[in-house]
Amino acid sequence: METTVPPPAEWRLPVANIRLRIAPASRRNHLLRIDLPAGCPPECRAAAAFLSQGDQVPCSPVFLRDQLVAVECLVPWQGRGPFDTEKKSQLPLEVYLLPGAEVPLPVPAAERKPVCLRRALRKLTTRPFTSEEVLRMIGSLRDLLFASRDMQSFSGALPMAAWSSPPGRTTAILHWNADLLVNADTELRFGADQDTVAWFFFLDGTPAADWKNGRRLASGARMSPATRLATGFHRLDLFAFQGQDEPIPQLLYSEPNAEPKPLPPERLYDADYLEAVLMERKDGGPGIGLRFRQLARLRTVEPAQDFLVFTVDALGVDPASAAAMKYTLRIGDRIRDGIPNDVVEAVAGNGLPALSLTRTAAGAATEFNLPPRRIWLPPALIRAELSVRHLPTVLPADRPLCADIEAALPGENAAQLVPLVLLRQTQKDAAGNVLDRQTVPLPKDTGRLPLNLTLNEKVARVELDLAVQDTPLLPPVCVRLIRPGDDLGGLQALQRSLRTDGDHAVLLSNPLAPLLPAPPSTRTGQPPANTAETRTVAILDDFWAISTGPDADLLPEQCLSKPGTNAVTRFSVFDGTDGAVGELRKFAVLPRALAVHPTVLVCAVGACELRAAMKPEEMALHLLFLAQAAHAAGAVPVLVTLPPLPGIDRHDIRLAALLTKELAFRLGIPVVDTYSRTVQENGDAPGFEARFLQAGGGCSLATPDNAGREWLCRQVEAALAAATENTSPP
Repeated sequence: METTVPPPAEWRLPVANIRLRIAPASRRNHLLRIDLPAGCPPECRAAAAFLSQGDQVPCSPVFLRDQLVAVECLVPWQGRGPFDTEKKSQLPLEVYLLPGAEVPLPVPAAERKPVCLRRALRKLTTRPFTSEEVLRMIGSLRDLLFASRDMQSFSGALPMAAWSSPPGRTTAILHWNADLLVNADTELRFGADQDTVAWFFFLDGTPAADWKNGRRLASGARMSPATRLATGFHRLDLFAFQGQDEPIPQLLYSEPNAEPKPLPPERLYDADYLEAVLMERKDGGPGIGLRFRQLARLRTVEPAQDFLVFTVDALGVDPASAAAMKYTLRIGDRIRDGIPNDVVEAVAGNGLPALSLTRTAAGAATEFNLPPRRIWLPPALIRAELSVRHLPTVLPADRPLCADIEAALPGENAAQLVPLVLLRQTQKDAAGNVLDRQTVPLPKDTGRLPLNLTLNEKVARVELDLAVQDTPLLPPVCVRLIRPGDDLGGLQALQRSLRTDGDHAVLLSNPLAPLLPAPPSTRTGQPPANTAETRTVAILDDFWAISTGPDADLLPEQCLSKPGTNAVTRFSVFDGTDGAVGELRKFAVLPRALAVHPTVLVCAVGACELRAAMKPEEMALHLLFLAQAAHAAGAVPVLVTLPPLPGIDRHDIRLAALLTKELAFRLGIPVVDTYSRTVQENGDAPGFEARFLQAGGGCSLATPDNAGREWLCRQVEAALAAATENTSPP
C-alpha cells in the first residue's frame, strides 16, 4: 500500500493547536466553505488560512448558535486540476484554528460572493416543463461547457452584460447554487419573481417550486408552500432556461406571514464540496483525514432515485506503522473495518453522508468526523433491468422456487454501482407483511443468476428487485404464488408464462393427500353448493372436440346433457387463449370453468402437454393442481387418461395413463380410464387411433371423429354417475 502521509509542512502559527490541510474540489478563484470536523476545541473562535507556499489568504469564521461550525476562505486560482490522484500529498490550503475571537485576515464584505452562477448556451427544441425533465436534460448535457461566475446573492442582474440575453435561437441554461444557514428551526416559502421564463427551484436536492406551480402573487411571483427547515445548512439550486430577451428570475423567500423578499447575502454560503481534508495537531503524531474521488451522481428512471457514488481513502496512513493500528470507517450508519483505500461507496440521495474515521493504537483512539454535506452533480440516468425466466408452472408445496433471473445495469455510468448492487428476494404474505428477505450480490458482469428460494408456508408473493443500501433501483418484479383455494379470476396465460394482474404467477399445489368430501366453496362470490338433482358439469377439453370437420361435429356437451340429470358446459382450452403455449391454456380457461359453479369438473386434458414434449410426470403435477382447485371450488374432479392419439409417442401415452390413474387413486377421485379400455378393445393394434383421424382427403384432425367422440362420451357418462353417488369415491 502506498503512503498517504503528506510531507510535513511548516507550522506557521504556533498559537494554533489544530490545523486542517485542504484540497478544494474546484481550482477556480472562489469563496470556499470548510465545515469543521466535530470535536474541535470550543475555545477556538477564529481562523487563519495560508496557501502551501506560505501566502496568507482571507479567512472568516462561520458561527451557528454561537458555535464555530465552519470557516470560509478566499481561494485563488490554483493553476492545477482537481486533487491529483498520483500525488496524494497535494493539499494546497492550510487552515489554522485559533483561540480567542481575533480574526487576523477576514474576508472583505465586498469580495464575499457565496453564490455560484454557471451558464451555458444550447439550441433546444423545447424547454423542460417539470422538475424531472430538468434533471434529465441537465443529465444529458452534463458534458456541456459551463462558464462560472460568483455573485453576492441570487440576483436577477447577471455579472456580465453579455449574459443579459442569449444570442439568436439559443437558450441560456442558468444554474445558481449556494447554501442557506438556518439558525433555528423555521418554516420558509421559496419562489421567484417571474412566471414568464422557465425556472425551477430545488431545496436540498428536492423540487420545491417552479414557474408553473405554487401560489401566484399579484406581482407575478410564484411561491411554494411552507417548508419546515431544520437548523443547519440547506442547499439551494435555481435553474432557469432563458430565451432571447426574456427576463432573469430572482430567487425569493418569505417567512410566515411576511412578504417575499430576496435572500440576504449574509445568510448564504458556498456550496462546493472539499476533495480532501487532513486534520493535524501541533503536538505531533500523524494526521488523520479523508479524501474523495470519482464522485458521480446516478439517477434511476423508475422509481426516480438519486445515488451518489464515490471512492474514499484515508489520509495520514503511514505504511510503516499501519500494521499496529486499527482503522474503522463509519459512513452514515454503516461500518467498515480496515484502512480505507479505494473504498467504493454509494448512498441514496445527492449528498455526502456523515463520515467518521477512527484510528486506534496502543489503546488510544483518534477520531475524525466530517458532517454531512449536500452537493450537486449533473445526474447520469441509468435504467436497471430485471427479468425472470423459466418459472415453473406448477410447484409442489415442498420444493424450492427455482428460475433464472436476468439482471443488467447497462451503460458506463453504472459501472461503479454494480459492485454495490444486491438482488433482494422478499417473501410476503397475503396482507403484504414481510416473511423473509434474502440478498445476493450481483455478478460483476451482471447477466444471469439462478434463483433457488425455499418458500415460507404462508408466502403469497415473492418480490425480486435490485437495491443499493436497501434503496431500490427499479420497481419489484412480483411472482404471485397461487394455491388451489385462492381466487383464480385474474389468471392469464401469456406466451410461456402465467400472469395475474400483471405479475408472474406460479401455481402452488397442496401436498398430495386424499380429497375429503367437497366442502362448500369459500371463493369470493360463490353461491352455496348445488343441491338440486341436476348436475352441473364442466369439461376442460384439449383433444376431445376442439375442432370440427366432416364427420367430426358431435359436441360432447350436447351428447352428455340430459334434462333433469346433467347440465354440461364444455370449455375448449383453445378458446380465447391465443398467444399462449398449449400446455398453459387450460389454466387460463380454468377460472371460466369454475365460474359456472360446477358439481363435477372433467379434466380431459394432457394432449397439449405431451405434444409439447412435456414429461408425463410434470403433466401429472398439472392434473394435481386442477383436481385440488376443483375440490376447493366445491366440485368433484374427474380425471381422464388419454387414449392413443396421433402425434404423441405411445410410450408417453402409456406412462401418462399410469400416472393419472395413480394420482386419482391417491386423491380418491374418479378417473375415466380411456387408455386401458382402448387397449382392451384393440390390443396393441392402432385401430383406435383411426377414430381420431378424418379418413379421406389426407385431412388429419387433432380431435376424434364422431365415432371417437361418441365412444368417449359413453366412458365419461358412466364416470359421471359414479362421481355424484359419492363425492369422494374410493
